[in-house]
Amino acid sequence: MDDKPSQVNIESVNDSTAYCISKAKLEALFAHSIEMANFGRKIFERKILSVDASTLAYGTPPTAKERYLTLMEENPELLQDVPLKYLASYLYITPQSLSRIRAGLREKGMCQNNKTPAVCFFIKQKLHGFHRKRIK
Repeated sequence: MDDKPSQVNIESVNDSTAYCISKAKLEALFAHSIEMANFGRKIFERKILSVDASTLAYGTPPTAKERYLTLMEENPELLQDVPLKYLASYLYITPQSLSRIRAGLREKGMCQNNKTPAVCFFIKQKLHGFHRKRIK
């Protein structure tokens, strides 16, 4: 928006294809096509609404632990497939902080957070070092 490089980098842990467009070309596309402009607006709205939803859910921006718990609940497959250093980066915390959060959850038994039994079982399996255990 202010013609500065992004402070966010994107890395993939899997083979991926990335599509890129310059800001000038994107703005020209939006100016030329109302459908594409609406598409861009919808993407922006979803991002804003997801930030607002997490703030509303917690009353304040979520803590690192709350972000980790949300990740476990909404995207448990990432815990199986993504190295911890990348999960930490995704959560905007250090790997050491993530290790402390995980250790604290292990000590508490994890299921005290009103998770469903299947989610609790998955979380306990993952936190105790078991991998590739799919819960249906």
